[in-house]
Order: sequence, then C-alpha cells, then structure tokens
Amino acid sequence: CNENLLKRLNEGEPIDQPREKIEVDEQIQQAIDAAMTGNQGGMLQKLADVQKQVAEIQQTQVARLEQAMQGLAERTESTQHEVANSMLQTSENLRRYFDKLEQGLSSLNTVLRRLGEKQVVIQVKHPPKRGWFGLGKVKVDDDGHGEV
Repeated sequence: CNENLLKRLNEGEPIDQPREKIEVDEQIQQAIDAAMTGNQGGMLQKLADVQKQVAEIQQTQVARLEQAMQGLAERTESTQHEVANSMLQTSENLRRYFDKLEQGLSSLNTVLRRLGEKQVVIQVKHPPKRGWFGLGKVKVDDDGHGEV
C-alpha cells in the first residue's frame, strides 16, 4: 500500500532529486504512521467495547442459568417430597389393609373352630338359562330355577 502511494507521489517529479525524495518518503511515512496509530487506537477501543459487551452477555447468561438451576432444584425438591408423602400414604394404606385382612382371617379361624366337625352345605343359585343367543322363554319356579 505504501509502495503504491509513493509511486503515485513520485510520478510528476524528476528522478535527479533523490534527497527530496527521501525527505518526502519520511514525511509520508510519518503521516502514515500517525494515521495508523490513530486507527489502531480506535480499533483497540472497539475491541475493548466488544469484549465488554461479550462479558455482559456472558454474565446475563450465567445469571439466567443460575436462576433456571435454582428453579429446577426447587421443583426437584418439591417432587421428592410429593413422592415421599405418596409412599408414606401407600405404606399406611397397606398396613391398614393387612390389619383388616388379619382380623378377617382370625374371625374365619374362630368360626371354623366353632364348627368343628359339623358339615356345612353351601348352595349356589345359578341364573336361569335361556335359549341360543338369549332367545326363548324362561319359566322360573319358586326355587329360582328356570326352564325353557
């Protein structure tokens, strides 16, 4: 870039004046250095601004993540308490069920001891039968038995 600029500046001047050319080159170099230095300072400032913005975004994201993790921890704790309470309620219900079952079996054993050698007749009533696919008339006698 500097070389092209120097060529353009030297196009109109005779070549026999090398001393002026050196002075012009130094002046141009100083002007370029001054422009580049100012430009570098601006670029460094922009870079610092971008870095600051990235740091702020990162802090915001970290804060959001911490908030989400806190909410997740609270929901997890709440769910854990609900599960524990449900298990406690279930175990209590099972204990009551087994207590009732034990009472029922004790009562049944007591009744069976009282019966001893006595014979017990169990009568089961069957519903009256109908014809195929529910067709046909059914007569029911006094004992609850039906005839077709």
